[in-house]
Amino acid sequence: MHVTEQSGQLKGTTSSIARVTIGLLLLVASSLKGYHLVTDASQWLPGSTAGVGGWLFPWPYLALVVLETSLGVALLANWRPHPLRVITIGLFLAFAVVSFALGITGRSRCACFGPVSVSPWWTLTLDMACVLALLLTRPVASRARQQTSLFAACTASVRINRPGRRALRLAGLVLGVCVLLITAGTLRFGSVAHAVYAFQGYRVIPDAWRVRLDAGSGVVTFTLRNYTPTPVTVTGVQTSCGLQKLTRLPQRIPPHGACRLQFNVAASANQSGRKAYAVRVFVDVPSPPIVLAIHAGT
Repeated sequence: MHVTEQSGQLKGTTSSIARVTIGLLLLVASSLKGYHLVTDASQWLPGSTAGVGGWLFPWPYLALVVLETSLGVALLANWRPHPLRVITIGLFLAFAVVSFALGITGRSRCACFGPVSVSPWWTLTLDMACVLALLLTRPVASRARQQTSLFAACTASVRINRPGRRALRLAGLVLGVCVLLITAGTLRFGSVAHAVYAFQGYRVIPDAWRVRLDAGSGVVTFTLRNYTPTPVTVTGVQTSCGLQKLTRLPQRIPPHGACRLQFNVAASANQSGRKAYAVRVFVDVPSPPIVLAIHAGT
């Protein structure tokens, strides 16, 4: 009997270690993805993508952040352990398929950890290790499983005291304020990207920061919008070799107005493949230089 109890305790400890480790891994991955989305706001602009090589668009990428965060918290709380185990195994199998596809197509990194560069073969190994850990361990029933709400399961599973519950409520309040600010910024500036760039100090924001020119040469147009109540003047631009500025400067942008900058991409006769061009735009108000990119060729 004593040996049976010890075996059960060992299995319970092993299951708890696997559950907590995978829960923390999901929270770290979701945090890095969220950081990537906030700091690289150009991903939210029309025609741009988050992730690697256009595998994920920003909104599904954000949904993945929410899913990983929810699963991570639920695993740490040991909430509904049996169905949660099945869902987590399915998620990591899907991650493994994506990592394998990225690896065999020659991609050098994946977006599993946001801005942190990790080889898809390493993430494939990690995904399969998590799947094996979940398959080889059985979830242990706890009083938290009988709770009807995730918050109650969290407090019951980790025995959070009153200050801890207050900290959780404070974290929820901070999260709610962040969501409110994002919503207000989106309504004010038209998109998450424009709101984030305005917060970073940009006074003039382009509709698109990157433009693709499949023909390899031609005219490219950027539209700059002034989100301030005062006029802003585009005083100058700095371009890469091979770009010709077609718009005469200085160019005045009225309050809440827009202007267009046009550039001619002249590809050389011996040019083959894709080439990247950069444009730095300067204005007469305190603002970081606006860096635009043109990808010409296929």
